[in-house]
Amino acid sequence: MKTFNLLSLFLVLLILSCKTNFTTNYSPSLSKEEVKELKPINSIESFTLTTLDNKNFVVGKGSEKTTLLIFFATWCPSCKVAIPELESSFATNNEINFIVVGREHSKEEMKKWRKIKNFKFHLVADEDRLVYDKFATQYIPRIYLIDKNGTVLYQSYGWSSEMIDEIKQKLE
Repeated sequence: MKTFNLLSLFLVLLILSCKTNFTTNYSPSLSKEEVKELKPINSIESFTLTTLDNKNFVVGKGSEKTTLLIFFATWCPSCKVAIPELESSFATNNEINFIVVGREHSKEEMKKWRKIKNFKFHLVADEDRLVYDKFATQYIPRIYLIDKNGTVLYQSYGWSSEMIDEIKQKLE
């Protein structure tokens, strides 16, 4: 009986530790079901993004700075709330690259949208989902905080204002 109890305890602890490791870089505001729906990413290979202003940014290993990468669409209701809040919290932080990627939007659409909204952050058009598909298959907004070594420090989808504090904690 003691062997069975010890084995059961060991199994429970093993399961809990695996679960904890799996979810450590996800937003705590996500439910277990929502985490299961995410495409788990712990690290990302280096790639380069070119903004509407023709500036190149390396994301992942070899980046000069940690990158806050946000995927959105102009028609997405929660994106419309998230983007201004994220901009006001992070766009002027010189310690990070703040990059917003318009999923399934052309350069022309992104330029018009930026002019209307008067946003100043780095904006990338991802008309064919080539960048988005590296990270996910569905759901926006998506937020990733990626360090200079390509480690994903934080990831989430959907929006809640509490996510700003969560990201700030990861940046500390």
